[in-house]
Amino acid sequence: MLIVQKRMRLLFLLSASWMVFGATAFAQTTPAKKPVVPTTQPTTTAATKPTTTAATKPTTKPAEKKPEKPKDGWFPKLSLGVNISLSSSNNVPGVENGITFSLGGVLDGGLLMRFGRHKWESTLKIIHTQSKTPQIESFIKTADNLDFKSSYSYQFVETINLGIRAGLTLTTQLFPGNYIPAAAAEITLLNVDNTQIQRSLQKEEAFSLTLPFAPLTFGQSVGLISEPFRNKFTLLTVELNLSAEQTWAAGYVLQDDAATPRLEFKQIRDFVQFGGELKLGFAGKLDTFIDYAFLIKLMMPFYTSVPTALQGFDLLNADVQFKVNLNLSKWAALNYIFRAQRTPLLTEKWQVSNNLVLSFTTDIF
Repeated sequence: MLIVQKRMRLLFLLSASWMVFGATAFAQTTPAKKPVVPTTQPTTTAATKPTTTAATKPTTKPAEKKPEKPKDGWFPKLSLGVNISLSSSNNVPGVENGITFSLGGVLDGGLLMRFGRHKWESTLKIIHTQSKTPQIESFIKTADNLDFKSSYSYQFVETINLGIRAGLTLTTQLFPGNYIPAAAAEITLLNVDNTQIQRSLQKEEAFSLTLPFAPLTFGQSVGLISEPFRNKFTLLTVELNLSAEQTWAAGYVLQDDAATPRLEFKQIRDFVQFGGELKLGFAGKLDTFIDYAFLIKLMMPFYTSVPTALQGFDLLNADVQFKVNLNLSKWAALNYIFRAQRTPLLTEKWQVSNNLVLSFTTDIF
């Protein structure tokens, strides 16, 4: 029995030793776990984030916009206006005391047809003004003009807007023209047949110079037209034409000789001319308030239907026009109009007119 107990104790000790040894060996053979080190992901902040600035950002130049082509269709217009002028003077050196008053009307109409390269444009302008001055009791005509134009053009070279054109013009005055002297006057009428008529006029006695719608000039032309320069402010137009003009005239025109004490009036007559014509037009807008137009028309006749002592450039017909509008509002404007004409077969002197008027207009359509 004692032997059995000793054997049991020995077995227990061996078992305990084996367990301790096994635990120690397992601890030595199992690799130790490495400590977990927290990792930090790289972050992008506002300070470190790459940025693209205007200096480094690639830029693309925007394509230039081509000017819009005019729209096709029919475009009518019609406006009516009234111009008024009033001035008063009292004890002003060189100016008679009294009131000067002017009242007139303006009609401006037009019709434009455009389809592709075809263009047909017609305009009608009528201006008439009556004035009252201290020198003359009655109203006198100070502006009277009817101007009608109609032309067709076809553009066959788009780059310089070159094309062919054909046009008609009609220019006249609506009402009869009279000479009304502020004081008694002695006049001489120079007739076409070289005869002279002497007349005496009393103060404010009206002497008839021209009939209604006279002189009347009807013109036809055909040639080339070009618009070599155009932008939103300016348009330059050049025309080179063959032109014919017929003038129907009856009456007299003032052609005074300063060397004589009398006033001379020259009789005017009908005539026809044919020749070369050059037109230069320059028009545009400086801004929304100011627009302008400038025109030079020169016509050198190759043929004249009536005998005349004038030759060469003495027969040159010229017309210079300049107009500036200061648009105060949609219905009011201050207009300055200048015109200088020379028609040697009517009168060899330049016919010059200046008008500064305040006009009130309304657009009908």
